[in-house]
Amino acid sequence: MKNKLAGALGAGALTLGICRLFVLPLWSCGLIWLTGTLLFPWVFRWLESGRREKETYYEMTTYMEQLLCSYRRTGSISLSIEDCSSLFPEDGAMGQALRQAQHVLQTGEGVEGGRLVRGALSCVDGRYDSRRLRLLHDFLEQAENSGGEAAEALDILLRDLQMWKKRTTVYQKKRQFIRREYGAAVVLSGALCGLSRLLFPPPVDGMLVRSLVYQIATTVFVLLLFMAEAVMLRKMTGSWLDAGEKKDGREMRRMKREYALLQRKKTGLRKNLARQACRQEVEREFPYWLLSVTVYLQQEGLLQAVNRSLEQLQGIFRTEVKRLRRRICEDPSGLFPFTEFFGSLELPEVQTGMKLLYSVNYNGCEEAGRQIRFLVEQNNRIMDQSESRRFENQAAGLGVLRQIPMTFACVKVIVDMLLFLALAMGNNLAVL
Repeated sequence: MKNKLAGALGAGALTLGICRLFVLPLWSCGLIWLTGTLLFPWVFRWLESGRREKETYYEMTTYMEQLLCSYRRTGSISLSIEDCSSLFPEDGAMGQALRQAQHVLQTGEGVEGGRLVRGALSCVDGRYDSRRLRLLHDFLEQAENSGGEAAEALDILLRDLQMWKKRTTVYQKKRQFIRREYGAAVVLSGALCGLSRLLFPPPVDGMLVRSLVYQIATTVFVLLLFMAEAVMLRKMTGSWLDAGEKKDGREMRRMKREYALLQRKKTGLRKNLARQACRQEVEREFPYWLLSVTVYLQQEGLLQAVNRSLEQLQGIFRTEVKRLRRRICEDPSGLFPFTEFFGSLELPEVQTGMKLLYSVNYNGCEEAGRQIRFLVEQNNRIMDQSESRRFENQAAGLGVLRQIPMTFACVKVIVDMLLFLALAMGNNLAVL
């Protein structure tokens, strides 16, 4: 109710200024005010949603950082969650989730199959949709149940978390800069159309503002600016988390058909389009998969690590990893299973990463340790390139929207100039 009242008042003040600038009739003012009144509550809601997404991101990254550091120090999930819970207020979303997790650890309430740690960590999983968070929780469950040295894997996850935070911060700053530029473009577009009337002589300007064509064109222009600003605000409310792209069954079946097309010997435009679609999918998913395998390799063999990585996969990537697992079982020491992993796509980053995995699988323990460290460094570079490219593409897409208000303004000025010429020449349009 408060948002609706504020929206009505804000729309009224804005409508008054617009109508005085453009000298619009009562019916036009009423239409603009009604549109603004309907849009303003949604604007407040989207602004609040953006604020919540930002808070959610900082809550989750703070929790992950503290959990990694505390587990490295204590080696205990219970003590680590206790450390984390001290950082958040009890009435907040993260505070409630952590206290519920502590309750599950103490009482075992609602735990199925004896997976106490999994039951406790799922209290946080259910509130924060993040790949890195799920990977961290899966690894900590394994480390808590099996024991063993986990410092190397925790360092890998912590380093990846820091790099992801840096990339996300840069991207969000770009988004906010684009948002401010867009707001300035909307204001300047309106001012340009309003002040352009100063170029017309007073007698013709008076006839111009009384013209029905001018009134309709101006009303449509203002409403389009309102809609464009609302669309931009809506696009700025996306999640900050690395949730990944969720695909329904229809989309996954389509991707499987595209990938099956690549296995055929035929060539042509259709196959090239299928290759491009599959490449985008694999380039996006491969760094996350390689990160999970690298983390699991700290405590397990390659085959077991590949098997564990299947839990978070879907679509063609899950199918190809299953093939990799089967090929490794058939040829444990061969290179073929690794070179054939998405081999038809011919992606250099994938080929390099798989060759490094082969080296880890083939060499002895001491040499494998060095290979894993090199693999971590290589995957950090791949992950940085992949996410940075995705963020840049999204920022470029938002940047294109900045041209929309000025495009509307140019069309409006052209309409005004044509109408001015018609009036000046004594055209019959002057009676409209």
